[in-house]
Amino acid sequence: MIKSNFINIIMRMHSAVKEVPMSKKVLILSGSPRKGGNSDILCDEFLRGAQDAGHKAEKIRVAEKKVAPCSGCYYCSTHGGACVHKDDMADEEKASADTTLTCFRGYADCVEGAVEKGVLVAGGVYEPGAVRNTSAMTQAYKMGRNV
Repeated sequence: MIKSNFINIIMRMHSAVKEVPMSKKVLILSGSPRKGGNSDILCDEFLRGAQDAGHKAEKIRVAEKKVAPCSGCYYCSTHGGACVHKDDMADEEKASADTTLTCFRGYADCVEGAVEKGVLVAGGVYEPGAVRNTSAMTQAYKMGRNV
């Protein structure tokens, strides 16, 4: 059974430095290794909510990209934010999104190394597709509409 207290949400808002228009650019990074898995399904529902609210939203499946985890070398801090790893996320990192949402699976409270910008985790759901028709779907949609 999924309860709302199983939903943990952290969203990084990039609006602190610039004025954000009514219609926002939303970047959703899906860290789910399974296309159509529960985390990926919630990303789709968030995407649908954001688009229904008039926002320009895009979902990127990180599992389909070549992504090196952060090595903690601080290269980015001395090179204008550029990463020492020339991977597929370099362009995504520079995206001018007003809001970035990152969704990944949460096994034993671990965080995927390739996904570090935010969190949308539905706990207590393990079978692919089991998240459908739960309160998590409604919450993901509402969050997308209220970005």
